[in-house]
Amino acid sequence: MSTRSTLGSMSAERRESVLRSLASMLQYSAGVAKLRHYPSWNEMEVLAAELTRNAAVIAQETSEAAETAAAQAIRLLSEFELRYPSTDFSHH
Repeated sequence: MSTRSTLGSMSAERRESVLRSLASMLQYSAGVAKLRHYPSWNEMEVLAAELTRNAAVIAQETSEAAETAAAQAIRLLSEFELRYPSTDFSHH
């Protein structure tokens, strides 16, 4: 059985890794969203770029900043996935 960790309980290095993973998923999904004319593609792209540039800073600031950024990324990814479900277990 695996143990779940919250961002607040993770080290700054681990939080940064999580944020960079979310940024990568967002960037890929933003490209797909743009091709499908999904209205939030630009918001996804902007957040992906921000997380890519600032993951280390966000992770070091506070766990609350990391949780806010992660929640926004997960919300955007979830909304897109609900509207355009992928056909496999990859990013789309």
